Amino acid sequence: MPQPTFGARGVLVDAVAMAVREAWAVEAGARRNYVATTLRRLVGDALADQALVAALKLLDLQPAAPTGDIEPPATALLSLCARCKQIKLREQRRPYRGKIHMEVLRDAEWMRRQFERLGRTDQDLAEDLQCHLKSVTQWRNRHGILPHKSNRKYMDPERLHRLIHVDRLAPGEIAEKLECDAATVQRWARQLGVVRTYKEHAHHTEAWWRERVHAGWTYYRMAEAAGIKKHSVFWHLRKWGLYTRKGSRASLPRYPQLYEAEWLARALDGTTEYARVAREVGCSASTVKFAAVKLGLVAPKNPPRPTPWVHDPAWYHERLARRMTAEQMAAEVGLQAKSVLNYMIALDVAPEYYRLVERWHAEELAKTRERIARRVSMVAT
Repeated sequence: MPQPTFGARGVLVDAVAMAVREAWAVEAGARRNYVATTLRRLVGDALADQALVAALKLLDLQPAAPTGDIEPPATALLSLCARCKQIKLREQRRPYRGKIHMEVLRDAEWMRRQFERLGRTDQDLAEDLQCHLKSVTQWRNRHGILPHKSNRKYMDPERLHRLIHVDRLAPGEIAEKLECDAATVQRWARQLGVVRTYKEHAHHTEAWWRERVHAGWTYYRMAEAAGIKKHSVFWHLRKWGLYTRKGSRASLPRYPQLYEAEWLARALDGTTEYARVAREVGCSASTVKFAAVKLGLVAPKNPPRPTPWVHDPAWYHERLARRMTAEQMAAEVGLQAKSVLNYMIALDVAPEYYRLVERWHAEELAKTRERIARRVSMVAT
């Protein structure tokens, strides 16, 4: 081990302070011997013998760390380098831009002791060092240090199992109880084997949504409780037939007289004189024609093909009776499966479809298990 080199006055004081602080970390009966050993390691035998008496007196005056004392790392506040055991020069002791807390957070050994041995939290260190909480979390992650298990409530599999399967709470509600976010709850529930898929969470069941809709919860509150975005709430409500539109945002027509079927029929009188009616109303002829076509008074030039899947629930009931899935219906009419699902949601057919699909999957799974069991029995015989 190289002998320390002195570059400024007062470094012996730092060595004594380091020896006393390191002695606080061992058992009470071994502290005096630890002070002598540390001094010899830091400053050599000659200086250690001269400073040992003073160091032991300091240890006797304060045999343990006082309450609220923050253990400083050797690289941050002391003049002795913890790696090469060389005394730092004066200009080398100054932390970058005077940010002492950043020098402390860079010390991996000190950080590891705070979390793994002392069981402290990010908030505790942020308050002691008077820095931002995110700075502590960032440097803890860089050092690969996990917070103490007592401070991670979401890592308890028994607690997660009770909240998810017994209390039937959604990830957002669980996150509020465990003081974390919904994504953390979902991630650790998968890692600990509490759930196999995300669909086992409570907010993927009809009962969870129906209970909160009847309780008068707002869309924002349901989104926060489920741990999802607000636009996803409407998808879940439509899926279970719980979404009721409270009116259209569209404004009233600019010419409401044109949308009175009896008046427009008398004005046209079986003709297509749209210009005459337009002069009377004060609009264009194309506006009159558009209203006439929309009210069914005039046949459109290119009539659309029949689309019973847009407005007729019976069309879906007939195909569900034939055990057709949304993908098969979409292939029949030339649409995407997502469009067919959206039409079923609008016609309140989606809840029945999802229940039937779950039953079909259960029946197929039972048949597959029986088939495998027969093959196994044949091989065994």
